[in-house]
Order: sequence, then structure tokens, then C-alpha cells
Amino acid sequence: MKKKRNYAIIVLIVLLLALAIGYAAFQSVLTINGSATGNLTWEVIFTSATLSDSNHGTITGITNNGLTVDATGITLAYPGDAVKLTTVITNNGSLDAMLTSVNVNTASLGNDITVTPATHTAGTVLAPNASCTNEFVVQWKPESTTANISGSFTVTFTYDQNTNTITLTPAHSDS
Repeated sequence: MKKKRNYAIIVLIVLLLALAIGYAAFQSVLTINGSATGNLTWEVIFTSATLSDSNHGTITGITNNGLTVDATGITLAYPGDAVKLTTVITNNGSLDAMLTSVNVNTASLGNDITVTPATHTAGTVLAPNASCTNEFVVQWKPESTTANISGSFTVTFTYDQNTNTITLTPAHSDS
């Protein structure tokens, strides 16, 4: 009886080993290794600025790493005289840039000079490596009776990242 029990234990051990080896032979471990990075650049700048007529002055420069156009040399000769300031904005970055606002500040000009920008639409997208042209008319009002005028103005373009969140849902299906 003791021998039978020993054989039964040996058979049971061999059977368990066979089951373990069989299970291991049909087992697969699948592993996904990965990494993700993001590399973007943000650079929306003025790339050129010109006056329509050199008799009205010159653009003194694009400064502040392309963020500012200095147009301090504008000279108007008489009431009704005007000049067109043309700027080019370029998106040198890798993200879409969306125009959110254009603000013209003429507070120091008083009522005798107007600065009229072209119509700008908030939400306009400037793609990477694309440019857009913007024109402004600086005019001494024709009805002005002031003999001498001077002052400064500021035009501010505000661009934000145009990002769309992508929503994906993980799924599993059997086939």
C-alpha cells in the first residue's frame, strides 16, 4: 500500500510538471514599449514693413526680435495727406497661429490724425511657414485746421496657439 501511495505521488508530481510545461509552452507575453515627445516652436514675427511713399518718411526698423515695427519717421505735409504702412507677418513656428485681436491705440495723436487698419477677422489662422500682409492708412484729417501735429500710435496684433484637442477612445475587438 505504501508503494502504491509513493507511485501515486510520483505520478501526481509528473502530471503537475507536465501541466506546468504545457501551460508555459502555450503562454505568450506581449509587451508594447514606446515613447512620445513633442517638439514645437512658436515664432510669429514681422518680417517686413514699408511706407507707400518715401516722401512721407521711412520705417526705422523691425525691432524686439521681430515683434515691433518702428515707424516713427512718418511725416504728413498738410491736412488730407496720407500714407499707407504695409507690414508682413510670418509664422516661422511649427504651430498654427490664430489671430485673436488687432488693437489700434491712437490716444497720443489727438483728433487730427487717424490710423485705419485693414479689416482683420479674429480667428484667422496663420499656418506654419505662411505670411499675411496688413495695411494701415495714416492720415491727417482733411477737415483739420491744426497747423502742426505730432504724436505716436501703436498697433498690436495678438496671436494665440491654434490647437485642437484630439479625443480618441481606446477599444478592443475580437475577430
